[in-house]
Amino acid sequence: MNMTKNTLEHFLLSEEKHFLGVEVEKVSEEEIKGVSELVEGELKKKHEELMELVERENELEEKTRLKQALLEQQMELLEQEQERIEKEFKHEITNLNNLRELRQEDLDYFSTLKLGIKLGERLARVKSVNG
Repeated sequence: MNMTKNTLEHFLLSEEKHFLGVEVEKVSEEEIKGVSELVEGELKKKHEELMELVERENELEEKTRLKQALLEQQMELLEQEQERIEKEFKHEITNLNNLRELRQEDLDYFSTLKLGIKLGERLARVKSVNG
């Protein structure tokens, strides 16, 4: 079957027209070019929108990275501050325990001194009675 392009096109259009029950029009090259230009314009517009979204996404990712780095830095500073406070607290507890020991020593000393005074008073009374 050796059909020319026009004959084949005519055959396909008539079959399609018959199948669909509608009349099919042949589209001119100018109409095809016009539609192609519209489609290309829309594609270009969508591409530009997509590129803007990609740029925005990149900016957001960079901001997120910066915020994450700042957060990590703040966490490190907080950990250092916590360590410093813990060391200071331990030092204060050690000082407090040392003060308690000194106070206990002072109490023991004063108790001994008080006992010595009482013994001295008794000895003085005994000497004055025996005297």
